[in-house]
Amino acid sequence: LVAVESDLYQQLVAARLMEPSSAEPLAEACNDDRDDASGHFTLYPAVHLSSNWATAADRRRVVHVPDVPQETLMQVQRDSNISLVVGSFPEAFQDGAQASKLVGRGFDAVATVFFVDVLVDLLDALATLHMLLVSSRGVWVNLGPLAFPESNGALGGPSGFPLAYDQLQKVVRASGFDFLHEEQLSCEYNHLPSQLEKQIRTCFYFVAR
Repeated sequence: LVAVESDLYQQLVAARLMEPSSAEPLAEACNDDRDDASGHFTLYPAVHLSSNWATAADRRRVVHVPDVPQETLMQVQRDSNISLVVGSFPEAFQDGAQASKLVGRGFDAVATVFFVDVLVDLLDALATLHMLLVSSRGVWVNLGPLAFPESNGALGGPSGFPLAYDQLQKVVRASGFDFLHEEQLSCEYNHLPSQLEKQIRTCFYFVAR
């Protein structure tokens, strides 16, 4: 199974927390001594959000990272054959990139979340998905909106023009995929459980082969 996360910020944070051999480790960025023990760093993820709280304590809720010791994370990575790749899709999976060795292995499934509307080149991404999946059996599972948040900017790029879902269906089918299942789901977006305000996105969930 390959899971593709389109949020580069989350990828970078995860990379700094989980990769002690990184060229720019989190310890250097924080000017702090590295400590592999759980709970070494204390974060206040909601302290900058001033409104829509039931209690002041909810706003000051603490998160400790990493939540497990570094050695535990490394052991899971070794035993589970899990790797973290930081980069844009599909560039991170092309010739010469760190993850290029994954192309052609024939994965049974590729899962993508909030993915389609932030791609620089949808056609190139679809071709790479085909190369990642095992022929005739592999499935692509996708969940996300069609917001195209920066269709005219660097994130969307020249090929990132907004598509309606019926247009996306045609492009995906033309690339060689067949839809096995489709539905619309309501998804909370960027919401803290204790906050009084939430944003709901209508997302398209589909499975294609």
